[in-house]
Amino acid sequence: MMKRIPAFLLLAVILLFAGVLRFTGQNWDDFSHTHPDELFLTVNLLPQLGGGSEFTSDGIHFPGQKILIPATADPFDIEYAAGIRIGVNWGSFSHQVADWLAGGHQVLGYAYEMTAMVALQAAQVDAVIINSNAHVPDTDIIVGDSLHSKEVQALRCQHLYPDSGGAGGFFDTRCSPLNPHQAGNGFYVYGTFPLFLAHFISDIVQTATRVGIPIFDWQGGHLVWRGLSMIFDLLAVLLVFALGARLHSRWVGLAAAVFYAAAPLAIQKAHFGTVNAITAFWVTAALYCA
Repeated sequence: MMKRIPAFLLLAVILLFAGVLRFTGQNWDDFSHTHPDELFLTVNLLPQLGGGSEFTSDGIHFPGQKILIPATADPFDIEYAAGIRIGVNWGSFSHQVADWLAGGHQVLGYAYEMTAMVALQAAQVDAVIINSNAHVPDTDIIVGDSLHSKEVQALRCQHLYPDSGGAGGFFDTRCSPLNPHQAGNGFYVYGTFPLFLAHFISDIVQTATRVGIPIFDWQGGHLVWRGLSMIFDLLAVLLVFALGARLHSRWVGLAAAVFYAAAPLAIQKAHFGTVNAITAFWVTAALYCA
């Protein structure tokens, strides 16, 4: 009897069944953001993505810097650094910082930091930049200003992308406003595809809601992300069928699809704005391709 019913028709019924279980109760917690991971991803992080970068300290790649000036000089003002001569240890990270700060034509390189300090005492340069942990001799040289790691990173991005206010492209993650580590939280241990997808789809839904397109109703990024989880998990049901059909037969694939469609954990994960359901889809796709 079962073989007389086309497999695609049974599959359509299974997908409908799976869709009802997944798309019912999207706002299951009535905007209370009960899931802790979802709270972090959709409430704390998602609204910040794409805005201004908020750098976190990185003492390894971007160590803090000291700007040395003569003790008799006027107070140092970083806004006017482009108009002064800066001495540095040639080829050091401080040399890069000086280039970002003042421009390469204003930077004089020396073989050693101490040589640059001697040049400062001789008024050959107006300031010297060294790492913040470097020793400053007890002479007539003082620390005119300091650049912390976050300021150094911002200085680099501003130098590279002056027209966009320091916002870099997608592939320059140290300056990209899409980098979740620079969106108000230094902590991020998830894949970025679900985050980026929720970000761009949220923009589309918000824009469509503002212009009055009836099928769109923006109520928050977490509901958009939950909708994506539901869609990807429904597609995973389809992949499970394809996997079973490829390994054995269409009927095995249909049985596997029914079991996954009714799996409580899969249904639950599809109701969360997290990375789990979306990841499950790609893992299943990888199994199929393998």
